[in-house]
Amino acid sequence: MRVFRYKQDEMTEDTPDHLSVQSPDPSFITWIDLTEPPSESDLTVLSREFRIHPLTLGALFEGVQHPRLLEYENHVFLNARAMRRIADDGTELAGLAVVLGERYVLTAHRDPLDLVERTLERVRSNAGHVRALGPDHLFYMLLDGLVDDYFDLVDALSEVVDDIDARAGEQYDKHLFGDIMAAKRKILNLHRAITPLRDALLNLRRTDNKFISDHTAVYIRDAFEHLLQLLDTVETYRDVLSSTSELMMSAASNRMNEVMTALTLITSLFIPITFIAGFYGMNLMMPEFRSPFAYPVVIVVMILTVIGMFVWFRRKKWL
Repeated sequence: MRVFRYKQDEMTEDTPDHLSVQSPDPSFITWIDLTEPPSESDLTVLSREFRIHPLTLGALFEGVQHPRLLEYENHVFLNARAMRRIADDGTELAGLAVVLGERYVLTAHRDPLDLVERTLERVRSNAGHVRALGPDHLFYMLLDGLVDDYFDLVDALSEVVDDIDARAGEQYDKHLFGDIMAAKRKILNLHRAITPLRDALLNLRRTDNKFISDHTAVYIRDAFEHLLQLLDTVETYRDVLSSTSELMMSAASNRMNEVMTALTLITSLFIPITFIAGFYGMNLMMPEFRSPFAYPVVIVVMILTVIGMFVWFRRKKWL
């Protein structure tokens, strides 16, 4: 747990074992950052002194199944997916809960998030005089950081999609279909994160929320527009990958048809040869065997049969 209290010209930081029972100083903005479920005593403080609804407290670390924004009488609760960096320069989406109250913001996340640290650094440095603004602006900065991380994920996906699109036009690659499915899973996860957040911000825009000032509402509207732009891009990438996947399946099917056609033609050409060889391979004395030219004649008949069938296939446009 970390507790930050700040105003325009002052900021304090603390890592207490438990929250203080005293009421928050109204001249300061309080930011509580939790990385594990609060204890019973902390829950009591959050419920009594900060007037956070029990349903919100129970949902802080429940995991993100569906991003949502809920408005209560004393606070606004946002549950979203934030980008988390993992080993080998990879990324994944992890849960982030944000509670906005009258003079406080509470964040809850099990995993370390670059978004929280970036926002904290901006508050520490007072970039853009953010400490002179209300807690709703801190709420916006966290929201804006979410959108920026989504842009980074989309930029990374754009390179993957471009690479897949380039490889699809080249020689057959047996690993390409697996790469397409992996990219589609990433896009699906991103789509599931952005779409509910867009709907939540749309509902927030339609209501006159007392915790969002007119000054901050303009910035939240800008974040909403960026989410719409991201969603359009994600939809485009999903359509591109679906088209590429269909193209790959069609190409694989055509390739299989070509192989089967070639094998069928080869088999068809050898059928009469096999018949003639089998017929004259019987352990019987054929009348024509008495002629010294019988063996060469049989060979010539085989060759002419193959040539005749080949010409016939060409005229039928099977070759």
